[in-house]
Amino acid sequence: MNDGTDPLRAPAPTSTIADARARRRVVLRGLVLHLDHLDTGHGPILEVTVSDGTDSLRLVFLGRHRIAGLDAGRVVTATGVLASSGSGRSLLNPQYWLDAPLVEVPDA
Repeated sequence: MNDGTDPLRAPAPTSTIADARARRRVVLRGLVLHLDHLDTGHGPILEVTVSDGTDSLRLVFLGRHRIAGLDAGRVVTATGVLASSGSGRSLLNPQYWLDAPLVEVPDA
């Protein structure tokens, strides 16, 4: 992991998803479970559900249909300010790093 001096390497997670606090900058790492592609009247939205085994959250990318390499089964590290609402917890347009090659995700 990164001590903060190398922008190309992912920083170490600051907490688990379950312990992350809303309205705080966090670094979280987890497995991509699934992706949802939403088309709104204001442009596309890509929602990526990530779990670290303690809880899950959504990475929300505005204006994106797809991000190369960001697929179900990929381990991702993301950083941003954690938002919490009635629809769940999310990071809006987070900075992210793809951490590991794809692994097979069992069907739910």
